Amino acid sequence: MLQSFLKISTSLWLLWIYRSNVATVAGQNVECNVEFSLNSDGKGVCKHLGSSTTDTYHCPHSRCWCQNNQWIPISACRLRGSGVPGTSSQQCATYDLVAGNSFNCKNPAGIAYTCHPDHYPPVIICDTCTLIPDS
Repeated sequence: MLQSFLKISTSLWLLWIYRSNVATVAGQNVECNVEFSLNSDGKGVCKHLGSSTTDTYHCPHSRCWCQNNQWIPISACRLRGSGVPGTSSQQCATYDLVAGNSFNCKNPAGIAYTCHPDHYPPVIICDTCTLIPDS
């Protein structure tokens, strides 16, 4: 009986420690200004660059929007790997900042582009996210 109590107590204590390291950011908007992607569970993975660090959040995809859309508009995009000249504007459902204003982007159809817009585009903003601690 005592061993069972100790096992349960230890398990609850470890769960409490884990939960204290993973903070839910309820009611606070998180700007995905570095990256927005979807994990294998369909949850949004939002990376936000703050004043000195990049934080990663998991967010319900249904809580992630940009101007009432689940994509961001980016101009000056080239179809990746095609060698086709010219650029287009894309609706990027997932994106990641490569350098400066350069982005890798996939539109809702999953077609990959590299974009070099003149201006930093609007980004997806999520709420009800969980901060993922650094490993």
